[in-house]
Amino acid sequence: MKKLLTDLARVLSMQFVVLLLIIGLFSLGYYFRKDIQISYHKWGQESALKSMMKYRSPTTRKEMDRIEKYSRKLQRHEKALIEIGYLSERIFETKYLVAFSPEMRKASEEFMGRHPYRLCSIGGGVTGDHEIRIICPIDMMPSMAELIKKYDVPSDDPNDE
Repeated sequence: MKKLLTDLARVLSMQFVVLLLIIGLFSLGYYFRKDIQISYHKWGQESALKSMMKYRSPTTRKEMDRIEKYSRKLQRHEKALIEIGYLSERIFETKYLVAFSPEMRKASEEFMGRHPYRLCSIGGGVTGDHEIRIICPIDMMPSMAELIKKYDVPSDDPNDE
């Protein structure tokens, strides 16, 4: 009878230790959930970009479909990172600067020089040419705003309007 009680106590204590371990791991996961979500979505974003780069010059319909699939994945992860609060999305109204101009390319290169290895999405706005949609990490948005202001100047080329 004494051996039975000893064995029962050992089994119960092991179950209690396992339960404490599970609760501890769950608590850690809950405490670091935002960091875990950010890491997951950043990994998904990078993975989708790498996959899209494989099909830079698609030649078949199948390759086009794959690019569209990876593009949707990229947008899903980007949207999730915005919702979590890691990325920020802002539309800048500009006077001279347009999204896909040589000046915007210079601003983008300067941004990458200041913040290497950080992703930034640049696109056109919804209502017109003089809107630039930027998606980048929240802490880098002031740097991008400064660059857009810096490069939103009239062109030196007399042939431009």
